[in-house]
Amino acid sequence: NAITHGLEPTLREVWLIRIRAYSEGTSLVLTVEDNGDGMSEESMADALVGGEVNPEKLLHTGIGLSNLNHRIELIYGQEFGLQLSTSELGGLFVKVTVPLQYDQS
Repeated sequence: NAITHGLEPTLREVWLIRIRAYSEGTSLVLTVEDNGDGMSEESMADALVGGEVNPEKLLHTGIGLSNLNHRIELIYGQEFGLQLSTSELGGLFVKVTVPLQYDQS
C-alpha cells in the first residue's frame, strides 16, 4: 500500500518507507510510514470506514484498510486495529496494533 498508493503517484527523487515492529505493553505494534503525498484528515477517516466498491477500480477498491481494521477489531476487540495520521516523513503513518501473543515453552 505504501508503494502503490503513497509513493507511485508522487514525483519524488527519493522514496522513503520506514517500517517498525515493537511491543507496547501486551500489544504488538507495526508501523509503516512514507514520504508520499499523504492523505487529508477526511480521507484518513473515510479510509477506515467500509464503503461501496467501485466496479471500475477493481485493483484499487478503497476497502483494504477498512477491511483489515474491521477484521482486527472483530478478532481481537475494539481496542485493537489501525490508526492513520500524518508521518513526520511527510506522507501517511499507519499504526497496526494487535495483542502480543507468544508461546513461552
